[in-house]
Amino acid sequence: MKVENGNIGLREGVVEHLGVERGRDQNGQGAACGMTEDRESLAERIKQFLDANHIMALATASRLSPHAVNLFYVRDGFSLIFVSAPESRHAQDLCANPIVSATVAPDVADYPAVRGVQITGTARVVTEVEQRARLLGLLAARYKFLGRVADGPERLQTALEKAGVYRLASNRIVLIDNSLGFAHKEELVVTEGRAKAKAGQASGL
Repeated sequence: MKVENGNIGLREGVVEHLGVERGRDQNGQGAACGMTEDRESLAERIKQFLDANHIMALATASRLSPHAVNLFYVRDGFSLIFVSAPESRHAQDLCANPIVSATVAPDVADYPAVRGVQITGTARVVTEVEQRARLLGLLAARYKFLGRVADGPERLQTALEKAGVYRLASNRIVLIDNSLGFAHKEELVVTEGRAKAKAGQASGL
């Protein structure tokens, strides 16, 4: 770590920006926001949340219309890995436009219990053979039913063999946690290589 022009540079980190929003006033402006010093803590809380849940809602868009689908995922760093049939609507959308949004949230009925993440990034099919095999291994380790496909119907085996393995590479993650205050949000911006931390506001998606 080094300090450069008043900014903290993280040579090996992926966290660029972290903002906290603790609600909005009646005019819709941020009532209080500021930089959180513990970047590593937020990163770990996001990872733990993603590991504790299993379904993401993925939003794609084509020239004609937006589309949303629920998918099983496994986390790989700050990326989310999923499989889909190449002919599916969302897979076709990704061929033309890899820019996506996604949410992960448990189903609750009381606002203090609301927690979730909002993600923006790009999703692309993984074509490199060894990477595809590694990511399929991560999925199979998390979802035991995938490990039983080999003993299942031939149609299911064929479907998995033909399925595309996709990586949603996150570039912005907003963690929402109403247990810390109404509309409490913290933001993590993910970049490759060197990163910087700076003050800002998590405005949501």
